[in-house]
Amino acid sequence: MSALDLLWLIPVLPLAGAAANGLLIGRLPRPAVNAIALGAPLASLAVALAAIAGYAGGHRPSAFEQTVYVWAASDVSLEVGFQLDALSSVMLFVVTFVGFLIHVYSAGSMAHGEGYQRYLPYLNLCMGPMLLLGLGHDVPALLVGGERVGELGRGPLRRDRRGVVDDVPQSQEGATPLALGELQDLDQLP
Repeated sequence: MSALDLLWLIPVLPLAGAAANGLLIGRLPRPAVNAIALGAPLASLAVALAAIAGYAGGHRPSAFEQTVYVWAASDVSLEVGFQLDALSSVMLFVVTFVGFLIHVYSAGSMAHGEGYQRYLPYLNLCMGPMLLLGLGHDVPALLVGGERVGELGRGPLRRDRRGVVDDVPQSQEGATPLALGELQDLDQLP
């Protein structure tokens, strides 16, 4: 098994770290929270570097594609998978490396702050969709990744400076309603 066969593991590792820390909030000591929150992106970075090295070492002129799941309904089938090419290799390196550094900095700067055990899993949760967005080779993966990145980025910032909650419904903010044809008020567009 080559490192390219483990491409699916790159976005899954930060999500697994978020799930482990998120489900055990308050029950783990800080060193265990750190180990999980920093270990997941570090492992993702290690797999990403191995996959990039495998792709570059193979001198592939075309992209490496990996289908993870095929959903078929009658005559229509949708593949969910990942693609590694030159551009996604750069994106993959930047997201995993910079993401890991952000985790390290955050763990140090928030070591004695409140909400520490909620913040680090949230960082892991943000990293998974970013990797899915960078590696996805089909519309479902790109939509899920892009929608989650946008939603998670707005999550903690939903209140304005006066403390008023933004009144835009969550389902109308992202690209999914438009992509799925759920835009109902076409006559109101200019």
